[in-house]
Amino acid sequence: MNMDAFLFGDVIMDDGLTLGLMKDDELARVFLDAKDTYGEIEQASPVGTKRKHDVMSLTSSENELIDKETARKNAKREAYKKHIRKRQNEHAELKQQVQELEDQLQFLTNMKAIDATFASNWENIARDLASHRQESTVENEKLRQKVAEQSEFIETLQTLLAKRPQLAVFENDEWKALRLVADPAKRLHGMNALLHRQRQLLTGVFLQCGLLECQEEPIHKVNVCSDITKMLISESVRLVKMDVPYPVLAEAAWNVSLGKEITEKWGDNYKILETIDPNTVYVEYVPRNGVADASGVLCARYLYRRYYEENRVVIIWKSILEDECYPLDESVMRVHQSGWMVIEDGNRSPRHDDTQLQEQVQALEAHLQYLSEMKAVDTSFAMNWQNLARDAPVQRQKRSLEIDTDRDFINAVQDLLGKRPRIAVFDNDEWKTLLLVADPEKRKHGMNALIHRQYQLLTGVYLQCGLLEMHTGDVHKLNVCASMENKNILGESVRFVRKNVPYNVLAEAAWNVSLGKGITEKWCKNYKTLEVLDANTVYVENVPRHILADVSGVVSARFLYRRYFEKNRVVIVWKSILEDECLPLDENVMRVHQSGWMVIEGDPKNPSQSLYKLFIQRHSPTRAGQLLQLTDIYQYIMPSVKLENRTTTYVTTFIEQSFRAVEEAFEKAIDVAVQKQKCRMSYLLSDD
Repeated sequence: MNMDAFLFGDVIMDDGLTLGLMKDDELARVFLDAKDTYGEIEQASPVGTKRKHDVMSLTSSENELIDKETARKNAKREAYKKHIRKRQNEHAELKQQVQELEDQLQFLTNMKAIDATFASNWENIARDLASHRQESTVENEKLRQKVAEQSEFIETLQTLLAKRPQLAVFENDEWKALRLVADPAKRLHGMNALLHRQRQLLTGVFLQCGLLECQEEPIHKVNVCSDITKMLISESVRLVKMDVPYPVLAEAAWNVSLGKEITEKWGDNYKILETIDPNTVYVEYVPRNGVADASGVLCARYLYRRYYEENRVVIIWKSILEDECYPLDESVMRVHQSGWMVIEDGNRSPRHDDTQLQEQVQALEAHLQYLSEMKAVDTSFAMNWQNLARDAPVQRQKRSLEIDTDRDFINAVQDLLGKRPRIAVFDNDEWKTLLLVADPEKRKHGMNALIHRQYQLLTGVYLQCGLLEMHTGDVHKLNVCASMENKNILGESVRFVRKNVPYNVLAEAAWNVSLGKGITEKWCKNYKTLEVLDANTVYVENVPRHILADVSGVVSARFLYRRYFEKNRVVIVWKSILEDECLPLDENVMRVHQSGWMVIEGDPKNPSQSLYKLFIQRHSPTRAGQLLQLTDIYQYIMPSVKLENRTTTYVTTFIEQSFRAVEEAFEKAIDVAVQKQKCRMSYLLSDD
């Protein structure tokens, strides 16, 4: 049996499927087994010897053919061996790659097992932020629903108010409410009626204040009081003799009243709105005095009239509060004033008391005669009381219907207000508006929910401001943004510094200073602990003492603090409380709105050092439930600076300097508290 024919015959080599189904190791083993078997057969068989002799006896041509066949088979054998070696090498490489991948997988598994928190730090941050975003989305959806309910309520209320009955305001009587309408005829009627009534009151008011009787001594009295309705009332009385003819004085007084005579302190802010006739003028001016400067935008509109009488000139005026032709913004404060001015001839000889009384009687008789003539001219006016008496039942019924209509309107408003939706306040969610309720359980729930949400925001705000991965340097950045569109301010402070003190000592000092327990020259003199929930949650109040607070009036800052002890660090967070049912503030008090996050970390490489990280976010303060606008803040900060110089840059720089001074004083107080702790510890150790 020929080995070559057995292994490399054409039939076997062409059958690639048979070889392809065998593995490399199996092919090599089959080849070796076949070779050994063929050798044994060749040695045992006598045919082999005979074949050798036959081969030797072959001719040369036959030998050449045999050589070619042998070369062909040898080539096939070498190709096969090369194929086997290639497959073996590939197999070895694949086994090596599998081993390397298994080693790498084992390494990563070991790394994750050693420090799972470190390996998934950013993943955890991303998940936390995604969770907060989901919560915000749900809450925003609730807010949108509440806003829709509130919008529907507002529309209903507006529709109801548009149908409001006008009680006690009848045809052409708008002037009685100091209001001028746009209709020309009714407008002129209102002006004349208002000034005529003002002229009729002259004798009575002068008699009441003592100006009716002529006196020799000068008088200048001012009386300010409040009536039973707590409305402010001021009265001024002035009597003086001047060495000038009364017509000249009267003309000068008329021109000054209309703003035609300008001096350093008068007349530069007058404007004539309408001139009805030479003796009836409608003017406007903006007051310039201490009260006006402190009250915001003021507007004074007066209707003047001048009367020429025997030996005297009378000037009267009355305020106009509303005008359909010249409407004012609702935020503008209207001045309400009545005035009577009489300029008489002072050269008349003095009379005795009887003569003066006789003249007063004659004046009253002349006034009665004037009224009689007016009655004769206007029959309807002459029969006014008679007509009123006759029409009393009809008028009573009319008033009754109007009162019933008004009562129905009031009941409808009350029912609507009783159904008013509470926007952005859900069950036990008053804390979301920074309000603490009086109910003990809800109050505690609100405190915990508010401070827990503040703690959840720590990673996000530190990532945003750059403190999350900050480990070196000395940073103190302040940024104050003033939004003219929203008319409010937003300030942010970032502070990082490395301190040569163990982190637990620094954290204890920072906690004490935050609660007002560490007093220095510029810190903690005005702190008060309002409530202690536990050893690490405290509700405090303080009255700020810095430039901005000093010029802003009464200011109150109420903060809810909580301290968290974590591995190798201490976290302190706080949030402002704007309203508190248990400890209410007066509406005039300005509330500070602030959020804060402080992290004090230990240095693993140097336990004697710590990392101090601070981020504070300040919002516009509030007063009476309303955000203070930039114009109000400008007024507080620089009341003496001209309006054109009140730039946003100037104000923001001023605020930044003020906040920087506060934070430097706070950090200085912490350093002082640290030194006191070190001295105390040294003293205790020395006693031991």
